[in-house]
Amino acid sequence: MKKFKKILSFLLTLITFFSITITNVSASTVYGNTNSNIKNGGIAVKYDNYYYNISSYSNDIYSYDYYDDSAPGWIIHSYNIYKKKSESGTIIKTIVKNALQTPFLNSKNGYIYYLGMSTSTGEPGVYRIKTNGTNMKRLASINLITYRGSPSEFLPMIIKDNYIYYCPDHFSIGRMSLNGTNKKIIYKSPTWISSFSISGSYIYVNNITNASHLPNTKSSIYRVNISGSNKKHIYSSNNSISDALYYNGYIFYTYYNHNSNYTYLYRMQSNGKNKKCLLKTKNYINYSIYNDKIYYTFNKDIYNESEDTCLRTCNLNGSNKDVLFKGTHFYIQAITGKVVYVNTLKGIGTYNINTKKVYFPGM
Repeated sequence: MKKFKKILSFLLTLITFFSITITNVSASTVYGNTNSNIKNGGIAVKYDNYYYNISSYSNDIYSYDYYDDSAPGWIIHSYNIYKKKSESGTIIKTIVKNALQTPFLNSKNGYIYYLGMSTSTGEPGVYRIKTNGTNMKRLASINLITYRGSPSEFLPMIIKDNYIYYCPDHFSIGRMSLNGTNKKIIYKSPTWISSFSISGSYIYVNNITNASHLPNTKSSIYRVNISGSNKKHIYSSNNSISDALYYNGYIFYTYYNHNSNYTYLYRMQSNGKNKKCLLKTKNYINYSIYNDKIYYTFNKDIYNESEDTCLRTCNLNGSNKDVLFKGTHFYIQAITGKVVYVNTLKGIGTYNINTKKVYFPGM
């Protein structure tokens, strides 16, 4: 049963979010991480020339058991957060041992913010800790239970200016000060919040009617002011939209068509107009955007280690497609300059764009 739960957790993390994450946040930016990173779980962040990332596997130090009539046998386990001087370098310090598998790492004013679990009860919440691993503080509680009765650790969180924008549950977006005060719900939805992005004064939210992306799942994208006012409908689809991401005046998203068995990557203007198909495949698409480039992979079977997977790139309009690297099956988790974090069945490694080699530095 324990092995089955670990496999299922891995499956949910990879398939549901088709996860690619791009990370490069300096202390001078107003955001605690990039929208691309947050879209995919926020497993890594760069802050003041140091790199922070989640461990490949749970440490089994803390856990939270959701065993009840609605969620029998679901156990959430804790993970480490490491501090390193370089992306693929030696671990300097383990600053956290109570992080969730998708911690949504943010950095601001000498602190790392993350989703973790109580060291006494295991209950999940929003935490912050100094970059030297001291002064841990619990800022807010979160509820991982979905409307289907099973827990999901995918509750996006991102810092903009002096506020944390987070999901207290799967149906609302809240805002609070960096010290955990001044909590306010700014968006509520009758359906599942799949993802959200922040740009300027607006939050772009993707809602879906079924968290498992089953047939007949419908999707809607809304825009709301960061204060919670002026909610506006942008786009609706009778297909299940995943990985919605705002970038430079456009909304990018993927969806799977159950009739054709194709997965598509689309972009449209932020007002919902001028849709354009950029990629089409019968495989899974996981993508992200970094420095005006789309990085993506096509994946057929996450448990087929012999399958080749290409790391690819193209322009924001889908042109100039290029293969950067072809190797054993992997998912891309983060990019920090010349290094790509790759999630394989062997754990999280780093692919160096210059040397074209994958390293597994004990993450």
